[in-house]
Amino acid sequence: MGTKPKIGIVAGAGHLPRRLVDQCLVDGRSFFVFAIEGHASQTDFQDVPHAWIKLGRTGDSIALAQREGVEEIVMAGAVRRPSFTSLLPDATTLKILGKVGGVAFSGDDGLLRAVIRFLEDAAGLKVVGVDQILDDLVPELGVLTSCIPDQHSWRDIERGRGILDLFSAADVGQSVVIQESLVLGIEAIEGTDGLLSRCGDLRRRGPGGVLVKMRKRGQERRVDLPTIGVTTVKNAAEAGLRGIAIEAGGSLIVDREDTVAAAEDAGLFIVAVGADVDGPLSSDTVAAGITRHGAKQQSLKVYIIAGEESGDALGGRLMQALHNGVSGGIEFRGVGGASMAAQGLNSLFDMSEISLMGLVEILPHIPNLRRRIRQTAEDIASVKPDVLITIDAPGFCKRVVDVLPPAVECPKIHYVAPTVWAWRPGRVHGFKRRFDMLLTLLPFEPRYFHEVGMEAAFVGHSVLESGADAGDGKRFREKHDIPPDDPVICILPGSRPGEVSKLLDCFIETALRVRQSHPTARFVVPTVPALAETVRDGFRRHGLEAYFVSDEAEKFDAMAASNAAIAASGTVALELALERVPTVIAYRVSWLTYEIVRRLIKVKFVHLLNYLAGEAIVPERLQADCTPDRLTTDIELLLGPAGEEQTAALEVPLKQLSPGAGTAPSTAAAEAVLSKLGLTSKAC
Repeated sequence: MGTKPKIGIVAGAGHLPRRLVDQCLVDGRSFFVFAIEGHASQTDFQDVPHAWIKLGRTGDSIALAQREGVEEIVMAGAVRRPSFTSLLPDATTLKILGKVGGVAFSGDDGLLRAVIRFLEDAAGLKVVGVDQILDDLVPELGVLTSCIPDQHSWRDIERGRGILDLFSAADVGQSVVIQESLVLGIEAIEGTDGLLSRCGDLRRRGPGGVLVKMRKRGQERRVDLPTIGVTTVKNAAEAGLRGIAIEAGGSLIVDREDTVAAAEDAGLFIVAVGADVDGPLSSDTVAAGITRHGAKQQSLKVYIIAGEESGDALGGRLMQALHNGVSGGIEFRGVGGASMAAQGLNSLFDMSEISLMGLVEILPHIPNLRRRIRQTAEDIASVKPDVLITIDAPGFCKRVVDVLPPAVECPKIHYVAPTVWAWRPGRVHGFKRRFDMLLTLLPFEPRYFHEVGMEAAFVGHSVLESGADAGDGKRFREKHDIPPDDPVICILPGSRPGEVSKLLDCFIETALRVRQSHPTARFVVPTVPALAETVRDGFRRHGLEAYFVSDEAEKFDAMAASNAAIAASGTVALELALERVPTVIAYRVSWLTYEIVRRLIKVKFVHLLNYLAGEAIVPERLQADCTPDRLTTDIELLLGPAGEEQTAALEVPLKQLSPGAGTAPSTAAAEAVLSKLGLTSKAC
């Protein structure tokens, strides 16, 4: 596989940065340490290549990384959040802070995501997780000590999981201490050790409490994973606790043997549990097969491929659900984007290279696609995975399967059924020939494949887990000083370069016309990072001001703040429906592509919810109908009573997207994958 890229270790406090250094030395991997002044150990890096850096001097640090030939970055160790006045930021840091606003000093996730995006998009540095270098630090599901939680402890752990899940939306801490179902403390700026010190004084009579430490929901996996070590155990013992519960597959144990030994000496348990707050916890879980005493099961190898933004989101959620459901370790390899990277995937190449659409538009890219198909197939053969999961992007994924060598005998599962109910029904045979199982988003799809003898399971539409129904419109308006009565129009020109090139000017011209009849109208433009500058240039060219949003959470806030929307057909149309935003969808492709597809397609509607409802609830303006005149008329109507009528009518088809019984689509998908492998999910 060749020499690994030189890695930069950004070192905060604690033992973890030095562990990374030692592993690099063992592996013979080239590295350079960026030791953060006031946080990193003064003595840990004297014998290795290093430099001291200041928080807030991001530009200097990037320049140093480039001089040292660093290609990848890993962040490890605790860093106390500074005040703005003490930070003394340089121009680069100010640029990052400007993208996240006040959240930079109120929570971790928004700031960390902004830093990662900047390092990868602007500086060309790839950010990897600690667990991709030190995979032995990630605990498997189970009790790791001879001391086992009693029923009181299980109840406290379950309550702690629920509390942390509730507070995750506010980006507050990763730890909570529970005693007899009472919350003694929630981690704030003082960190876990400070929390334990504080809770020692708050301890009640009776059995001691439990420290529960979990990732925040949707947290960026590559940085700031919940971490415990010997010091955590000692502080927990001093605080009179009975034990510690951490997230299986989503946390780190530094110096695992010493940490477990310290817990044994103190009479504390350490247990790794699933993150799903709906999953039951009890001593029965242990009896049912949880690993005891740190006995490590062989890792499950999963090769997973996604080829576009929506597939990457599906892949990220599926990976997290598999992490929660597998009792042993799990190793991911494959191709994906930011969402899958956040769950630990180091993509074989940039996913954007295969994120292409259109019969004519794809022609110039065929030579590179062929090269990437061969490369992916060769990588699968070298990894020898236990299962191959391909997500959407059928043109690429089918061809990868076609060139796999016979030695690759693992089950092949495709996630997202081809729309055989809409066009080219004969594709069912090609999928049956290539794949062993199909996971479908819609309830009526499995029967098309059952008819030819292919295994297929409805798992629900992943858009239900996107957070699209939880946007905070009031927060967005207050952040941008938008009065409550000013109409906000959401403009979504697509997530692919070809879509933006064909739709952006039309959408902007529509916005300019809407502004004539609604002078106070504001425009918000959610876009993917790779296309953000292209979209901004388009608005500058037309002289139209807008609010541009790349962060996923803020995107949903922007949608929730909107009174109407113009959107490219696709997943965003479903997200807008979940946010109850009256919408018109529009789409254009090349003339030749349209003429070919028009003769093949069998359905009346492009919007999925229109298809499920059997009527055009959402206006569809395609090809020649995609004009500023037509779209302006639609928006004018949607800003009135027609908008309320649309959102009410969409409630029935939206319910058909759920797998039911309160099960999340990603959990249903993970259960189907594990069932195909003869495994039982431990998180459900």
